[in-house]
Order: sequence, then C-alpha cells, then structure tokens
Amino acid sequence: MQIPGEAGRRTSAGGMLRLRGIAWAKRMSAVLAVIVICNLAALATTYYVSASEGSDANSGTSSAAAWQTIGHVNAQMFLPGDSILFRRRDVWN
Repeated sequence: MQIPGEAGRRTSAGGMLRLRGIAWAKRMSAVLAVIVICNLAALATTYYVSASEGSDANSGTSSAAAWQTIGHVNAQMFLPGDSILFRRRDVWN
C-alpha cells in the first residue's frame, strides 16, 4: 500500500495506522490548544478607569466602579488577557 506523497515507498497496514494516529494526535493537539486559549480568555478581567467619575477605592471591575488615577492602575498586578479601559474624553495629568 502506498502513502500519498511517498511515491515508491510501501508500508504495512500497521504503518498506515501509525500515520493516522499521528494525524489524529496533531488534530487533538490543535483542539486542546483552542480550548486552553478560550479558558484563558474566560479568566481575563476587564478594568475600568475614569478620571471624572472614578475612585481609587473602587474595585475597577465595572464602569460604575471605575478607578480614577493612572498611578493606581500602575500599582496593580495584571494577568495575561486582562484589559484596561480608559473612559473617552477624560483627561489624566
């Protein structure tokens, strides 16, 4: 039996099963990578900052409870995937 792309080479049925197993493993690796990426995105947090309506005493996790200063933002530890949204038209000095 010939394997596509391997002109002139022959293999046993067991060899073909090994190749199919490798292809299956590659597909499963790709599927698992997508699942991991989606789970990391689900763990990400969005933080809000508003110079005009925020307070550094707030949690920063909603627009109604936004932080106020960039200094407070810089003092935080963030995880990969986290977002920091600054309110448009606000001015930070």
